[in-house]
Amino acid sequence: MDFPKVTGIQMQTMDDSRRPRPRPSRKFRPALSVSHGEMLFDGDDERFRHVLFLSKLFYDRLTMFREAIAQVIGLSGNQYVILLATAHSQGHSGVTVRDLARYSLMASTHVTTQAGALIRKGLLRKQRNGQDGRSVLLSLTPQGERAMRAIAPLRRRFNDAFFVGVPRTSLLAMETFLEQVAANSERALPLLQGAEAKSLHSATDSKRRRVGESGLKAV
Repeated sequence: MDFPKVTGIQMQTMDDSRRPRPRPSRKFRPALSVSHGEMLFDGDDERFRHVLFLSKLFYDRLTMFREAIAQVIGLSGNQYVILLATAHSQGHSGVTVRDLARYSLMASTHVTTQAGALIRKGLLRKQRNGQDGRSVLLSLTPQGERAMRAIAPLRRRFNDAFFVGVPRTSLLAMETFLEQVAANSERALPLLQGAEAKSLHSATDSKRRRVGESGLKAV
């Protein structure tokens, strides 16, 4: 008795019919990333998250331009920031590390490190503070002034392109927004420390479980 031949396509169809069909996928909806009513629009945080992504894009591009200008005079981005901050805050007699840190919004230890590198490069000088013998005053050297003049056209060109079409009201609103968020982020730092501690605790528990499992296998 001859049996009908089964083709490859028929075999595949038969095999597929025996396989469990995948369940229809459900659309995953992440939880809200913020609960403040002022940050939600119709109960949704899409607009809020879009602003955060825009902030990251702005910061990344600003950093890219900063690094490009810094390279023109052979500096790192952070060294350029300290040179720039010194030029704008030194006045007639110089600026202290504390005031420079406050102006540049950097930690005093970081300012000290970067200023030391600029001094070694001959772009900054330090002198004793006549009003406070415990501190020194930083100021630009003639070489530092030449460096600032050399990058002035490029710096202005970048900023003009970056902020073209932005009205003054938007700039002032941005200043208010960033100052408030910066102050909030300072108060939120303990949350970061708590998250790091939780991560460390979780990693320790995981390591203990692995050690325990290894011990059981050895037994």
